[in-house]
Amino acid sequence: MTKNYSYQLNNEQDKARYKSFMGFFGIAYKDYLAARTLINSNQLYRGVILANTSIEKYFKVFLAVKGNKKRTHNVEKLLKTIKNFDQGLGNEINEDFIKFLGKSYNMRYVDNDVFNDSKNEFNICICKNKVLAELDFTVNAIESGWIITKDNEKIVRRYESDMRNRNEILFKNNYLFSTLSKKEFIENQKEYVLELRNTKEMGLLEVNYETFNGKDDGIFNKEALAPKTPSDIT
Repeated sequence: MTKNYSYQLNNEQDKARYKSFMGFFGIAYKDYLAARTLINSNQLYRGVILANTSIEKYFKVFLAVKGNKKRTHNVEKLLKTIKNFDQGLGNEINEDFIKFLGKSYNMRYVDNDVFNDSKNEFNICICKNKVLAELDFTVNAIESGWIITKDNEKIVRRYESDMRNRNEILFKNNYLFSTLSKKEFIENQKEYVLELRNTKEMGLLEVNYETFNGKDDGIFNKEALAPKTPSDIT
């Protein structure tokens, strides 16, 4: 659903709200491009962490437009504010993907209990194409839903500008700007996978592999993307 907002900057409160609103849009998009760069370079570990920070800031756009502030990095909690703002958009966003990003954010520090507490069972499976496709879908759903005007003139944000100019970072492996469907993008090409596990028995394990067993099932919090045969792994 497209939202239309017009800002009449008549007082300092309006200016502050507008600055916060546009600020979140700007930095969210920068984090998104950085996340895409890392993921496309198979740097999945840091890529999903930046993907979380991008989505967090995109979600805070919906708070900033009303002058509200929420000091949290918890994207699951922030998703609830999106659903309150626009139930249709909230339902479009894959909640399991958001939970996955929140889980990924726990990996940002090496001294986190995720890695150092032997009692903490932790597993995450990061599939490059699947994550990239869902991230692109989520950002596009948010970006394309807003028409922002100031002094009765439309403001062209960088996402729209980069689409027009076919920015390489935005377009690289972005199924939305290709002839591929989301399912084809995920299932019809080689998938690069990173798995991290912290178990009581074996401690911290990290595995990287490639497979042709990608699935467009919308599920991100799973034990593993197990290859069917040894020949699926390179």
